[in-house]
Amino acid sequence: MGTGKFGIKLWCYAVAAFLFGVLDLYLGIIAVAAFAIIAEKDKWLNNQVIQALLLYLLYHLLIVVIDWSVGGLLKLLVLTDSFNAAAVLRDIIGVIKDVAFVAYLVFTIIALLRCITGKNGVSFLSKTSNKLTGLTENQKENNKKGTSQKEITQNESDNNNE
Repeated sequence: MGTGKFGIKLWCYAVAAFLFGVLDLYLGIIAVAAFAIIAEKDKWLNNQVIQALLLYLLYHLLIVVIDWSVGGLLKLLVLTDSFNAAAVLRDIIGVIKDVAFVAYLVFTIIALLRCITGKNGVSFLSKTSNKLTGLTENQKENNKKGTSQKEITQNESDNNNE
């Protein structure tokens, strides 16, 4: 992990993607991810920005599930003029959403600290992001050893020739 083609450290892109997620700027995440995938073309960076996008989507999917599952009951309570019960349920939903946001924030902070040190951002999303970016086990081992992409390609072509 080092600097990219434009002289910016690669971890800065990953940190920007995670921070855009916390700030709820989904277009920022998409823009950073698109730039990283199209312009920088670094496997580790692609993996990190995909993880930032997946973490953002997972958080918002959880919020939608909470809204759908409890929203119907809330509307039923309002229709039956049970305003006190509806107010209590609305407060409970708010607390659950706040806990979900705090969990999202904790995962993001952990991912930020790991990205700055050059490690994989979110461990439970790494398999999914590896599949999406096409990072294989051999490439992961070579990245840990510090082998460059040019050396990996040369070794793979040498193995295919034999």
